[in-house]
Amino acid sequence: MAFDDPKASAAAIVGRLESLPFSSWDLRIAASVGAATFFDAFDSLTIAFILPSLIHDWHLTTFQAAALVSVGYAGQAVGAVVVGALAERYGRVPALVVAIGALGICSLICASTQTFMQLLLARFAQGIGLGGEVPVAAAYLSEMIRFDRRGKVFMLYQSTSESGSPPPR
Repeated sequence: MAFDDPKASAAAIVGRLESLPFSSWDLRIAASVGAATFFDAFDSLTIAFILPSLIHDWHLTTFQAAALVSVGYAGQAVGAVVVGALAERYGRVPALVVAIGALGICSLICASTQTFMQLLLARFAQGIGLGGEVPVAAAYLSEMIRFDRRGKVFMLYQSTSESGSPPPR
């Protein structure tokens, strides 16, 4: 097999990855990515729990309260596109590190804001990190876990983000 041929090289790499036995490496990848996703889900739900206090303490209008929730999703849309493109260009792991780092820093900034506008801007920036982490983490996990255990591992990974959700009524 000639490694000058990109298709042959890719096939050889995929073949090697698919033949690897289950190891602690698989668990470490799934646990790391799952932990990040768990805290992302927890963080995105935090606004729902804190919003009633913010409405009361900051005397927010209905529009302002809705904006605080919506701006996070707008940031996620931007983050998915921007960080997804970075992941394609520079690799999944560097993009994940940047997204998770941005999310963590912006979460601390959100916690220390004193005004509606500060929180609005911080939530948008936080959303970029969150929106970038989730799809890149899912792609990375799908690429790194062998095909015959990908379904189980991915189901466990997805359940980490659902575990922070309140039960439906």
